[in-house]
Amino acid sequence: MSKVKKKTADGAPSRTAPKLERTGENHLTIHEADANQLRNLFGLKTSEAAEVFMKVGLAAFGRGGLDFVELVPALAVEMEPRDAVEAMLINQMSATHFAISSMSSRFFAAESPELRETYERSLTRLNRTFLAQVDGLKKYRAKAQQTVRVERVEVKDGGQAVVGDVSYRRGDDDEKWRYPHEPCPEAAKRPQMCSDGQVHRREVQVPSGTRMVRVSHAWCTRWS
Repeated sequence: MSKVKKKTADGAPSRTAPKLERTGENHLTIHEADANQLRNLFGLKTSEAAEVFMKVGLAAFGRGGLDFVELVPALAVEMEPRDAVEAMLINQMSATHFAISSMSSRFFAAESPELRETYERSLTRLNRTFLAQVDGLKKYRAKAQQTVRVERVEVKDGGQAVVGDVSYRRGDDDEKWRYPHEPCPEAAKRPQMCSDGQVHRREVQVPSGTRMVRVSHAWCTRWS
């Protein structure tokens, strides 16, 4: 079995796939180029953990998949896991991909409609699993790559501003931002809550001269 090697541009150790030799009907021998090959391959801290990851990944293919086990190290070279979580997900993805291919072969070889329907359902579930694994890996990597971007913000004299992410979710007792000249339909819906004639507001000027009033639905009566 040939060796797969991928160079890295960031100075990290290159990832190479170890040679896998089939020495018996149901036996594989892993030939490592050096003591750190598997550790670098899976992006792990210890060679002991990397050895277990390799064995588990190969065992997932079963006896009938020994001709395709090269996918495990080759996929790790291509996808470059950076820690144990990514290595586990990539191992699972290789096993799921092999299962999809095997099930697809059975589907096309099936001679009865009943068998084809059974294999089709299995294929659908396996494809959903694979997509979930891909999505999980993307989200995990995106979370690890979050960055903070600082931009220049100018506020004129007398103005105020809030710098940061702002989210809003509508609810029964939520609050809205409105311009002072806009009508408030919530006030008409709840006249009994507006007997004191008060307006609870918070003013923000961005820039100076532009006023917005934060008004609670329960207390909105009039605009000042």
